[in-house]
Amino acid sequence: MGTLSLLCQNNERVPMKGSHELWLRETENPADRIMNLAIQNRKINSPYHNKTFKCINYHKLLIINQLADSNRAVEAKENLDAISVANDFFPKRDSLTQINDLLKKYHLFVNESVTEYYFKQPNREYQKLIASKTAGFENPILSVFLTQTQSFSFYQSDFIQIATVKYVNPVSVHTFNKYCFSLVDTWYAGQDTIYVIDYKPIKGVIFNSLKGTLYINSDGYAIQKVIASAVDSIKSLPIFITQQYEKQPNGTWFPTLLEAEIRLENFQLKNFSPLILSQITVQDVETDIPLKLKDFGIPDVEDQIDSYTLNEQNLALYRKIGLTYHEQFIYRKLDTLGQTLKLDRKLFFLQSLITGFLPVGPIDVDLASIVNFDNSEGFRLGLGLYTNNRVTKYVKFGGHFAYGLKDKEWKWGARSDFIINHNRDCIARIFYQHDVLESGRTQYFDRDYTMLTGEYYRRWLIYKFDMSDAVGIQFKTKITRALEGYASVSYAQNKTCFNYNYEIPIPEGVEFHRYAYQDFAIKIGFRLAFKEMSFKADDFILLARSPYPIVLFHYTRGIKNVWNSSFNYNKFDLKVVYKMDYKMLGSTEFCLTAGFTPDHLPYSLLYVPIAGYATLGFYGKEQFAVMRANEFLSSTEVSLFVWHNFGKMTQNRRFSPKIVLCQNIGFGWLNNKKSHYGVTFKTMEKGYFETGILVEDLLVILKAFSFGVGAFYRYGAYAYERQIDNVAFKINFRVAL
Repeated sequence: MGTLSLLCQNNERVPMKGSHELWLRETENPADRIMNLAIQNRKINSPYHNKTFKCINYHKLLIINQLADSNRAVEAKENLDAISVANDFFPKRDSLTQINDLLKKYHLFVNESVTEYYFKQPNREYQKLIASKTAGFENPILSVFLTQTQSFSFYQSDFIQIATVKYVNPVSVHTFNKYCFSLVDTWYAGQDTIYVIDYKPIKGVIFNSLKGTLYINSDGYAIQKVIASAVDSIKSLPIFITQQYEKQPNGTWFPTLLEAEIRLENFQLKNFSPLILSQITVQDVETDIPLKLKDFGIPDVEDQIDSYTLNEQNLALYRKIGLTYHEQFIYRKLDTLGQTLKLDRKLFFLQSLITGFLPVGPIDVDLASIVNFDNSEGFRLGLGLYTNNRVTKYVKFGGHFAYGLKDKEWKWGARSDFIINHNRDCIARIFYQHDVLESGRTQYFDRDYTMLTGEYYRRWLIYKFDMSDAVGIQFKTKITRALEGYASVSYAQNKTCFNYNYEIPIPEGVEFHRYAYQDFAIKIGFRLAFKEMSFKADDFILLARSPYPIVLFHYTRGIKNVWNSSFNYNKFDLKVVYKMDYKMLGSTEFCLTAGFTPDHLPYSLLYVPIAGYATLGFYGKEQFAVMRANEFLSSTEVSLFVWHNFGKMTQNRRFSPKIVLCQNIGFGWLNNKKSHYGVTFKTMEKGYFETGILVEDLLVILKAFSFGVGAFYRYGAYAYERQIDNVAFKINFRVAL
């Protein structure tokens, strides 16, 4: 058995464990050899190489003012107790003045949490929040989301996530095409050697990159410590992290300490420079222990704090270092201010806004219901009001009303939600509505748009609606962590808002004819999202996109002669969305939709492709940018939307727009073309094609709201003769997080 040796830049021989003796010439980089071995052994050294494991993560997150007058704070500590300090610094003044003083002298924010982290091969993970404390808040929701400050391990993936940004892991396959490495030092720890290797991106290669130092232990060439910082500080947030690892008795390496530092440069003011400090200590590691499926909850991260007493006990147990004077003081002060300013109520307000509803006491206001526009109703003015958790957590009810200034008709609706099982998000809904519905639109169970997407504004362009009096029952539940099931039964009396008749020509002399039909339908479906991250606190659930394809499927069975319903039919609807991240070439995302009915049906029960044409309009994903509204009709349709985002174009922190190439394709077939009277339409047997380019992040406001522009061109069998008619320009707005 020989020794593997490297000839370093100083020509000293550094022993390494191996089966042969090897000398590298000075032209070879010794760091590359070590990194190759570290990458080869990454899997067997990983915590996730264990069949199961459990550990406790204690997390403390601070937001401090780097310009705080620390001397005055220390002096106050020595001479005054906490109460007198508070009275001295904060006499009876308005709350904003108190907060301003707080920013100048002390920490701005403190959060602590304790989570039990479970893992079972091949890929089941679960984090249970067992203790939480947030300055100014009683609601544990912040602790639930702050568990994901950074990736748990450099061993886990080819990408390292910090905050909401994914960076390419320097310890991953094909790393030498992206990073360069340099052996800068060697340390000796007993029989082991620790190689200190600096890394940085190769000059001129643009990707989400890190730079820093790796400490590789010759015992299995394991990662013992990592120091990393973001080369391109996304959103002007300089990011620095440190992770330390320790070998377990079974040979795998677990993180023991994860630290992150994020400088909020965009929020700097006079006497105020905020800095986020995050520290996670990993304790009580247990490997290869018996774990059953019942040990894993439905969400990936959820609040399971049983009582205030246990909460305080768990914090004290896993808080290895006591709270500092500053931390104790900010807890007391912000808890008082939190009650005065009703911060928990404001947090509840923020939760509701994410879902598109504005809370006003016990009532949520549907923002999308207030003002809207379409070509049938003209301007639509209304209001939607629904109860929230402040009334009861088990039943929610409410309704909406609206009036169209063009059609001069009132619309209304009501619904009640019965929460059967909170853990599985099991809900039964009873509803009634007298309202307009888009003709030919596949209706999924959840509203799939917000006011921040182009889909909301597409309603402005639509011409064909049905007035519908509908009543029904809907049911949904989580079957497993990845699978959600749906079912509904509904009956509707519908009448077109446009000139139309089915199978029978419109009588002569009739200028405008509405077609009426009744529809009784049973619908079942599912949504499959493997490894989609879900965060749950109380009844609020937030999802992070799955790294695998997300599949939605619905089957609808229409039954004739139930309360005079008009048609027997079957409909099958499928939607698949998927995003692939590349280390250097950005990301590719696609959405495939397909619908099929073998039966002959009227216009409103068929498929109308989602079109969003306007000469200058808002860009919306999953819609055809140059297709006119209600231009095509199908009984079988397939649509494919593909986007490739090349990522940031430069390393400039202030201005680095992103180029996105888009390709939209549609095919459609209609089995009863001659049965539709009073409407004009095309079919897509020859294929509809359009290509576009978007430039994102041309203007970024507050490092969060991004504006861009784009242009799309239509070509192929359905292109117009006038070239200008084949072009559409878009304004792209998104939340740049």
